[in-house]
Amino acid sequence: MSDWAQIRAGIVLYEDDAALVLNKPAGLAVMGERHDTDLVRLAQEAGEKLYPAHRIDKVTSGALLLAVAGGLIAGSFGGWRAARLRPAAALARIE
Repeated sequence: MSDWAQIRAGIVLYEDDAALVLNKPAGLAVMGERHDTDLVRLAQEAGEKLYPAHRIDKVTSGALLLAVAGGLIAGSFGGWRAARLRPAAALARIE
């Protein structure tokens, strides 16, 4: 099993033809990591093209929404970038 397959198997919260929601652990970058250890790059190397819908820092854990290549939602995310809009979501647990 590849690194991506192992990571993915343990953190999928929701999946359909257009979107993938992961429970991203702290310490794992979504994209842009210099050492080839970010989620988007690991997925791509395993043959899965994903497009992040929002930002979540490497040190932050939480739900991460990704568009799946070929899904209807992928085009929508590209439109957000073109319009320079930044969709965001936050989830918190207050104790």
